Amino acid sequence: MPKGPSPAKEGNARFGVDVKVLDSNGKPVYQPSGKPLKHRIRMGNVMFHNETPQTLYYPDIYPQRPEVTGRFKGMAQILTEQYPEKAAVIKKLRAECGKFQCPKGQTECCCRQMLFVEKDFTNVKSLMEVVLYTSVWTHPTTTPTHLGQCVRANSPFE
Repeated sequence: MPKGPSPAKEGNARFGVDVKVLDSNGKPVYQPSGKPLKHRIRMGNVMFHNETPQTLYYPDIYPQRPEVTGRFKGMAQILTEQYPEKAAVIKKLRAECGKFQCPKGQTECCCRQMLFVEKDFTNVKSLMEVVLYTSVWTHPTTTPTHLGQCVRANSPFE
C-alpha cells in the first residue's frame, strides 16, 4: 500500500485488488499467453475508531485536485483524515519499517503499523464469514456456536 496517492498509470493500473475475469459460466477468461485475465477493483470503504465511514480513494470527479481524481489516497492521507491532530507526525513517518519488522510495542513507527492497529483493519471478516453471516445467520435457530460448527464441518482443511 503506497504512502501517498497511487501513481498515474495507463489503463486500470491504479492501486487495488486484482481479481480474475470470469465468463458468463463463471469460468476464468484467459489471455492468448495462457495467463488468466485479471481486472483491478477498488478496495471497499472503511470505518475507523469514531465509526465514521471513510473512502480510500479520491472522488472520481474532484475539481480541487484533478491530478488525483479517482486515485487511491495513500496511507498518509487516510491517517491524516482520521487523526488531523497528528498530521505533522504522519507526514514525517515512512511508509513501513524495514523488512516489515516494527519495533516491539510501537504503534506509530510507520504508516503501515498505524493502520494495522486500527480496529477496522484487524477485524476484517473473511468472504466465507460474510456469506455465512448474511445467509445462515438470519435463521432464528442458528447460534454463533452452531455457525462455527457448520464452518468447521464443511471445511476442506479439517
